[in-house]
Amino acid sequence: PKTSVDWDFNEQKKTLASLLAFLTEESRAECHVVILRALKIFSRNKSLLESAVSTEMLDELLKQAGISLDETARKGLSQDDETRILEAQRCLSNIYLQCHKAQDMALVNDTLPGVMAQMTKYKEYKISPPIISFDMKILFLITAQRTESRTVVVVEHQALSRLTASLELLLESAKVAQSALSDEQTGAMCDILKALFNLTCGYENKTCDK
Repeated sequence: PKTSVDWDFNEQKKTLASLLAFLTEESRAECHVVILRALKIFSRNKSLLESAVSTEMLDELLKQAGISLDETARKGLSQDDETRILEAQRCLSNIYLQCHKAQDMALVNDTLPGVMAQMTKYKEYKISPPIISFDMKILFLITAQRTESRTVVVVEHQALSRLTASLELLLESAKVAQSALSDEQTGAMCDILKALFNLTCGYENKTCDK
């Protein structure tokens, strides 16, 4: 969808820069979710993103989303932490959907290795299905639009075995609870399967993990 902000382009660009500056300030931590929700509106504007996206923007959103090489980044999440992470993930998902420049940046920043690192802690940290789902959406968007990234995550980050383990985790959670899969669990599994589909296109040409 297009942004509903009917402002002059330069005003939108200045506002976006201000919001990002506020997001980096720890003193405004209580406002970060609201700031991210405002950023989410601007993240739907393709022309604005192509002009304004930067390494610093993506790095800050990755930090807010807990997408990091630090496997403890999502340890002990509170409900407020989960809300913040989801809003940051939504921003990243919009940006990677809309912005070709950002997709190129994703090949060299911590997005892909960060998602793969966090995947190893889904079980230990009891990461919720919605967060898993958005990790998968982000992985899907980049590997769908930048096919060269597929070999990297499959060969260097054992993506196929990690994605399979994530599917098994969701199924096991439902089994332990002795209940049917919830809508959130089902959605997360669908997003994992879409990511797996991307990574196994041309499977015969890859050297894969087990």
